[in-house]
Amino acid sequence: MIHDTAVKLGKYMALISESDTEKEEILIYSIEVLLNYLVLILNLSIISMFLNILIPELDAFSSVVSYTVTFIFIRRYFGGYHANDSTTCLILSTIIPIITLFVRYHIDINIFFLVLIYIVSHIIAIRVGTVDNKNKRLSDEEKNNFKTGGLKVIKIIFVINIIVYLVGLQEISDMMTLAVVFGFGNLLFGK
Repeated sequence: MIHDTAVKLGKYMALISESDTEKEEILIYSIEVLLNYLVLILNLSIISMFLNILIPELDAFSSVVSYTVTFIFIRRYFGGYHANDSTTCLILSTIIPIITLFVRYHIDINIFFLVLIYIVSHIIAIRVGTVDNKNKRLSDEEKNNFKTGGLKVIKIIFVINIIVYLVGLQEISDMMTLAVVFGFGNLLFGK
């Protein structure tokens, strides 16, 4: 459904802008990615708000948002596993943050565990680097640029996570930490 909508919108936009076939394909891909993100955000918002009503102490909305933002930054710079189609990607991208929300209550992430996770993630980032996928191959230079940017992002996420932890927002800190775990697990799985 999303792909079909993206194709129709992309072809229409290419027609009115008199774009060639290559630009039309880029438009279709861009629209599909944008629509997938919009549907994901809508899905996660509705599910987490519903969970907040059912289980108020869960603090689902802010937890899911912190997980998703952290994961997207890691994914943006390091890549990882790609589902075969956008529907599977959307389903996995919706289910995993919700599962993580419940996993958080069964794991005690203290400051030492948090630091250990970031050290291991930094090592993985240096050793593995950025992973491309079959649909978008990257040159060695592009991989190096993404890796360099990603290492900076990991450091920034780490500092933010430590601050969040120290000011007592344990739920948010835990979700950020678990996003790093899943993000680098996804990186290794996608290699």
